[in-house]
Amino acid sequence: MGRPPLDIGSHGTISVAGRPGAWTARTRFRDNDGKTRPVERGGATKGLARAALTTALSERATSTRDGDLTGDSTITELLDIWWEAKLTESSLSNGTRVNYTDIMSRIINPGLGALRLREATTGRIDHWLVGERRTRPVQSELARTILSQSFALAARRDAVMGNPVSAVSKAKVKTPTPRALTDEELVRFRAAVRSPRKRGNAYLPAVFDVQLALALRIGEVLALTAGDLDLDNPDGARVHIRATVDNSSTPIVRQTHTKDGPEGHRTLLAPNWVVSILRERAALAGANSLLFASSRGGLINQRHVQQAWLRLRDAADLSWVTPHSLRRTALTRIATSLGVDAATAYANHSSTAITEKHYVEAQQHLSPDVNSALESLAPVPHLALVEKAS
Repeated sequence: MGRPPLDIGSHGTISVAGRPGAWTARTRFRDNDGKTRPVERGGATKGLARAALTTALSERATSTRDGDLTGDSTITELLDIWWEAKLTESSLSNGTRVNYTDIMSRIINPGLGALRLREATTGRIDHWLVGERRTRPVQSELARTILSQSFALAARRDAVMGNPVSAVSKAKVKTPTPRALTDEELVRFRAAVRSPRKRGNAYLPAVFDVQLALALRIGEVLALTAGDLDLDNPDGARVHIRATVDNSSTPIVRQTHTKDGPEGHRTLLAPNWVVSILRERAALAGANSLLFASSRGGLINQRHVQQAWLRLRDAADLSWVTPHSLRRTALTRIATSLGVDAATAYANHSSTAITEKHYVEAQQHLSPDVNSALESLAPVPHLALVEKAS
């Protein structure tokens, strides 16, 4: 029985032979193609020859590894290689980049970063994730996504036998039921928005009306410019939605695509009642043409609107309301009057399932009128009389 072959990237026993002043160290090395080849290096002494060969073998072993990933690599090292590849292969928004780097640096690396890939079993990762879900359920699921994608890369590069994250447990995320403002709640919240406020928040009533009328995300409202308006179009006033405010960068920027990416650009036919509001905002727009600008004339941070919403909803006794509630309210009204297909088209969703699941408040189901079919089941009058007489 012959001796077993060397592992890929490994070498055999080193031997040194020669004479004083001219020594040669030799061994065999198994390359990526599976073939074992002789490798030798010389030196003036036995030690120098062995050291030269050891260095050559180390360099050769490195070249056999794809991306320098092995079972001895740490999760932190894996994430560095995966993230570099991710940025090269994918077109990520600035917000997504910030979220990913935050999760890696603040959660994954402190918790698992020192673990070797060969030590990263499904059980160890699952135990860690279960603990993370108790305190930060949303961030832990993004951490699971990052780990799954990075270990898929490690598996493709033969650093691990398989993806240990593919079998970890998944959190049971309860999707909140969409809720829209009723007529009475809308009146109450509108009154709170129009109540006396700080001068810096004078734009809030118009932001409220425009978001409600166009079913926009708050970032899309704050990114609107006079150039996005086509209010004198003979076929109806139009508003072009093609940007959003990106809060993830410092300073904040007007991102020239929506949350849905470049394909999220859309043109909306504006309701008649909001046209005058849009004209007024366009007339007030400064040099940057923003319909809604800060006191310094720049972009308004979404967080400032959200913080104002917290105060206003408490004043209106509507603790569940967020800026996104206005988008849900508008899409619910469209779906109720014109059907879910119309609401989906207006919001530019990829399917009605998304609109129904996340945006449209469920309506009480009314059964069809089956009176004519069930009429025949009513008791026959003469039989009822017979039963009474007996």
